[in-house]
Amino acid sequence: MFNVEGSLFSNQRKNVTEQLNDDPNRFTKICEFTVQGQIHKKKKVLHFCHTSCKFLNASPIVDYLMAVANWINSHPNDVVTIILGNGDGTPVSSFKDPLQKSGLASLAYIPPKVPMRLDDWL
Repeated sequence: MFNVEGSLFSNQRKNVTEQLNDDPNRFTKICEFTVQGQIHKKKKVLHFCHTSCKFLNASPIVDYLMAVANWINSHPNDVVTIILGNGDGTPVSSFKDPLQKSGLASLAYIPPKVPMRLDDWL
């Protein structure tokens, strides 16, 4: 995971499941979590990396997203927002396969129309 041990990024040792389980109040309320990561292409595979895969390579995004999907399936009353940073400008169509393979595509909210105005959400 950490390509440069002791780097500024090595404080991020918890995997996504540990991070999602980390809320001490999670058993007393419905929780909303935000998961975010920077996407970089490494050998034609999308990876979550921190700034550069040279410093921190969290995993191929399909593995990461699969862990999130498993967690969501175990916590059906919670909401997870996923933000994918696409600094490399990877075509959005490249995300379809990892989202489907991870099982998240079937869990995603898809708005009834695009764009949605503010009063469409009410």
